[in-house]
Amino acid sequence: MLRYKTETRSIQPQEKAHVHQILSLTPETFSAVGQEMVDFSTRRWVYAGKTPKWVVFSYPADPPAKKDNFPPDSRGYLYYRKPLPGEHAMTGGLRFRVMPLDTRSFDEGIDLIHKDGLPWRVPLYNVVYFKAYAPILETLLKEGSVTPDLVAHVQKMPVRRFSRRSAILYESSDTFIADLSRWPRFVHMIMPESVVTIDSFISRVFFCKSSGTSPYQEQDVH
Repeated sequence: MLRYKTETRSIQPQEKAHVHQILSLTPETFSAVGQEMVDFSTRRWVYAGKTPKWVVFSYPADPPAKKDNFPPDSRGYLYYRKPLPGEHAMTGGLRFRVMPLDTRSFDEGIDLIHKDGLPWRVPLYNVVYFKAYAPILETLLKEGSVTPDLVAHVQKMPVRRFSRRSAILYESSDTFIADLSRWPRFVHMIMPESVVTIDSFISRVFFCKSSGTSPYQEQDVH
């Protein structure tokens, strides 16, 4: 999960190694603005952004309330992943592009992947709707990554908080991963002017309620 601290926060000397400047979220402009790679490797909390407003990065664990350290070699760029041709305009979001030592260009890197096989991300909906992300939204608008019309459209939708564990569907034909070995998750369907949230019963079928919650352990299911 990514949180953006909007209040001024002074950085102590012992924290400076964990602080990184984010000058742009658009890969095409990284060279022009002098955006350097940032290194989140093996850290639980990392500050990044622009003084005096810092992004607090964390790497979620299971159960969702806990945090893990970022994986080793988490060195690269925070960036905005724009929708591909034919994708819904709201499929964009923040991601982290890992750059192995032997890579020469941004395109040769790979997005940071979580344990469930999905990209580590912050959905555009969260960026637009929650004030904590206001500095990020300002950067996206300034760089033209999102348009005022798209932002206005999102702001008309009902409030939901999409966690990393949320499956977000933009079309009725979209598919999503239901990992039966992990905690239940919510499924959110983005409608033209609303958001329909469904408690993922698929995962809950394999969780025991009588003795708390425990994930499916690969037993045969009939």
